[in-house]
Amino acid sequence: MKELSTTKRTKEILNVMLGEIRHNIEERENSTQKDINIDGFIGVVYRTINTPDWDGMITYLFGQMNEKINFELENINVSYILFYPIKESIYAMTAGFGNHLIKNYIERSWGLYLMPKILGDDEGVIREVKENNLYGNALAVSKANRYTTNLLFEKKMSAVFKELSIEVDDEVAEIFGISDKKKKRKTSVLLKDSLNLRKSIDIKKLKTVLSEIYEIEKKKDQYSMGYFLSAKKIGISNANLFEALQECIINNELDKFVLIGDDYQKYCVDAEEYIITDETGTDCYTSDVPITFKELIEFISEDKELSRNYISIVMKKWKIQTKDSSGNTLLFPVSIFNALQGFVEFGEQRIPCFLMQGEWYCLNIRYISILDEEFKKRMDENSELVNAIKTKFNLISKSKTEDSYNDSFFSREKIIVAHKALVDRFEIADLIFWDDQTLYIMCNKMKFDASGTRDLTNQIWASANYLQARLNSRERNSFLADYYAQISDRYNKEGQELIIEKERFVELFDRHIVFIAGYMSGYSLRCKSYYAKYLDVDSYKKMLDMGYDYITMNIRD
Repeated sequence: MKELSTTKRTKEILNVMLGEIRHNIEERENSTQKDINIDGFIGVVYRTINTPDWDGMITYLFGQMNEKINFELENINVSYILFYPIKESIYAMTAGFGNHLIKNYIERSWGLYLMPKILGDDEGVIREVKENNLYGNALAVSKANRYTTNLLFEKKMSAVFKELSIEVDDEVAEIFGISDKKKKRKTSVLLKDSLNLRKSIDIKKLKTVLSEIYEIEKKKDQYSMGYFLSAKKIGISNANLFEALQECIINNELDKFVLIGDDYQKYCVDAEEYIITDETGTDCYTSDVPITFKELIEFISEDKELSRNYISIVMKKWKIQTKDSSGNTLLFPVSIFNALQGFVEFGEQRIPCFLMQGEWYCLNIRYISILDEEFKKRMDENSELVNAIKTKFNLISKSKTEDSYNDSFFSREKIIVAHKALVDRFEIADLIFWDDQTLYIMCNKMKFDASGTRDLTNQIWASANYLQARLNSRERNSFLADYYAQISDRYNKEGQELIIEKERFVELFDRHIVFIAGYMSGYSLRCKSYYAKYLDVDSYKKMLDMGYDYITMNIRD
């Protein structure tokens, strides 16, 4: 096999890492180490001897027995760290506790990043999955599949993969240089921060595998493995991001955050009572409508200055819970911080970091180009339909606000203004219109940006879930009759006449339902907010899973 050269810069980095690792080992009590430098591999093998925490208990018991232990109570561990440099890359192999000494040097999720370079997302190879969820009560999920699945089945945009266990055949194994055509067995591969090939190989074969991996890394990603990374994985601490959150509150940048509990729809629709308790457990604020983040901050600033310490107490020690009409707890007491969704722009580079249920995430820049492609594809595919709908229903307006835009349709035929018509204290839509086969549910917002898109996609997601539940219930017709009455009252208050009878209104919901996200401005390929783009693409996929079509458009000249 042809040896691949190493750059001078790579050698310098390698020397620094090894120096720090050797020093780390030296500082451990009862440790010994020996350098390795042969055949392109460089590293260290070392032994550590530790006294277990429980030795005192065992020694005491033997003392009570008047007996002695005829061996040392100590744990001996032998570990190694091997580096193999190839040009500008350095590959690390470890055993024992070696992985703990290199954790500050490795590229996070590196093993996972290899998958879209070697396998299509429709190939059934996944045996086990570990992932973190961005939304919902289940923070993390770990599962094993009876039968292998593919990434299309497993992947949700609102999930962050931690680990995948896959089984590959000889054709894929050949890519790594490890196929065994005589035995024709599946090869197990574990993808996480590291790449674990569950196969015995010699040093010569290992060098072949590493050289093949170097070539694999040059390949273009066929798809994304997820658009978010834990902020900690890119070196941004939770403490620093919390300080950025405090700064937003002090500077009154409150539109960057919303209270959503652990589920926006349940928080906004299902609850009848909202309760905030302070650090002593005392109820200090209650409401029969969803408490907003702005409302909370205004309340806490009435009697006290918004110092960083006070904000920290409120965010981490105050709790919010919700109850239904029967007094049953829906959202169990959770800290205000863990009930927030929002974003900050961190540091001089203004890195967008997103808070979702107590965890901070950053967009994975590795897949930004794929997100751009998905966003553009969605715009291109919907372009003709969007223009047709705009023209057919004359949706373009010169209005400057959401309210004035919605109110401009009061006198129009085949368009119902549902803005401010509440059912269960929830606004389902701003506008409702239809043709022979389709019912359009439209919700609008001022601007396609991070906060605007977050708020609108939350509203549409909640609306879709609420509508689906009510339309599939026994109370379907009574619900629609009530909704019609609320809309009619809204028309009466405006001195307008509703252009459709109740029976006809109820029949409209037998049509295929399409949700429309309308923005007064900003929805274009030039949008600089990748968070907004992500939310738009994510909402489109989630709505399709529910059986609804989803269209996004600008609605102002």
